[in-house]
Amino acid sequence: MEYRRLGGSGLQVSAIGLGTNTFGTDVDLPKADAVIGAFIDAGCNFIDSADSYPPGGKQGDSEVIIGQALKNGRREKVLVATKFYSRVGNLPNDVGGSLLAPNTPGQLRAMRALSWAILHLTPLNANA
Repeated sequence: MEYRRLGGSGLQVSAIGLGTNTFGTDVDLPKADAVIGAFIDAGCNFIDSADSYPPGGKQGDSEVIIGQALKNGRREKVLVATKFYSRVGNLPNDVGGSLLAPNTPGQLRAMRALSWAILHLTPLNANA
């Protein structure tokens, strides 16, 4: 597997990354576990997610499924990046940078399942 430096961070990521926007809808935990296992076995180490994944499903499920699939010694083999900003609920703090607040329900749920290596603040729509 070819690895590349991620910006100026010094982190080395595989040239192939795993997108997880269907984890939680089309891809359940057993399938995600198999996909992530094969991904790691192929020498890949970069997994991408977002707090709003999966589209059309329960937001945040992708992060939770990734966290569950990375148990049993897999977590230290990958770099997980997640994006946040999209509205994930109807409460005032369910959007934007407030999603980093450790007391928001979605953040607590995802943090129990996963620790992030990279956080992307991606304002797709200022009126979200």
